[in-house]
Amino acid sequence: DLEESTSCIFPGSKPLEQLREHSSGNVHLLTLGELPWLLQARFIPSLLRYVLKALYQHMQLLLTLLFLTRRPAHFLLQSPPAIPMLSSVWLVCLLTGSRMIIDWHNYGFSILQLAVKPNHPLVFISKWYERFFGRLAATNICVTKAMREDLADNWGIRAITMYDRPPAMFKPTSIENRHELFLRLSTQHSVFKSESSSAMIGVETAFTKENDGNIELKSDRPFLIISSTSWTAKIGISSWEKYPWCDLSITYDHLLMLRQSSLIQ
Repeated sequence: DLEESTSCIFPGSKPLEQLREHSSGNVHLLTLGELPWLLQARFIPSLLRYVLKALYQHMQLLLTLLFLTRRPAHFLLQSPPAIPMLSSVWLVCLLTGSRMIIDWHNYGFSILQLAVKPNHPLVFISKWYERFFGRLAATNICVTKAMREDLADNWGIRAITMYDRPPAMFKPTSIENRHELFLRLSTQHSVFKSESSSAMIGVETAFTKENDGNIELKSDRPFLIISSTSWTAKIGISSWEKYPWCDLSITYDHLLMLRQSSLIQ
């Protein structure tokens, strides 16, 4: 049983309602302070700003974990963000005798290379940093079998797969909320607009329509697939072999099969 826990939260992050409701007794929430305005100033070169921000957050985490929290048996941290969390927590563990557990959801360097060039020095530093401190963790866990294999094959890190489970907040969306969402999206993306020439704006979308005050799903609506992966167009198809947990080619292939089947029928 969990005797006591403290969650350190970066500013701007909103904790789960269950955590906020039970933020007393043996469950504590600790929000880190905002970055000084100088470290967010645009007149500072981006590379220098990134380094200063990492150094500031490193010291902020270090002092917070050492002096504002009770000494825990374990530190559980989710990565990303990896910098500077991995080094800060590892150093605290070294000084206190605690054990570091890393919960891998993605690679920080793979997200960083979306903002800078893939061969940028920061990407190489970030990759080395994650691999080095990842190997120093007492335990590593991840959410997919593909990432577990990638950690083992490329970084020599043995991880345990613990699949994500949706909390109670995830539930079917009502038809009214779906209609409202599709109406908003139709103002930004034409694929959500109704193709009917007689469709009235604010009444009908490609998926739903309003009929005598009731919202209905259209019988000729297209397929809509929502992916829970962190795949983006910048990662692209060419990178699926490099980041197999972001592989949407299986979904794409099955969509083609489904479309072909529909045409045959």
